[in-house]
Amino acid sequence: AILYVPEKLKLIINNQNPSGYSAFMYPNSTSMNQDPSTAYNCSGPNGGCLFNVSSDASELNDLSFELSDMKDTMLNKLNELKLNFFSNSDINTDSCPPNIDLGTTPCACWMGANKYNGFFGPYQEIEV
Repeated sequence: AILYVPEKLKLIINNQNPSGYSAFMYPNSTSMNQDPSTAYNCSGPNGGCLFNVSSDASELNDLSFELSDMKDTMLNKLNELKLNFFSNSDINTDSCPPNIDLGTTPCACWMGANKYNGFFGPYQEIEV
């Protein structure tokens, strides 16, 4: 996900996956019930999601249609800035034990549930 934040507006492009709205304390007793396959789509035909993070801290109200000129300006600026972004080409190895069946569960989620007591932690190139 790429974001660009001038003043009080935040532009998000691409899908946010998994996505959801969390409580003030996260993770909490309901965290494991969230569906990790849900995605907030900010890559649709409008080209991004735009939020006023000052008046809408939970980012529930997408302003990309209402403020389309500002969204386009921000998207153009982001595309200009991206020309100088560093691109990491490192390839690492997941450290989940080889004898477990992850199914569709990402190694990071398995490690959080089984090694870190429900919290995310390192999951690549570590000893399990």
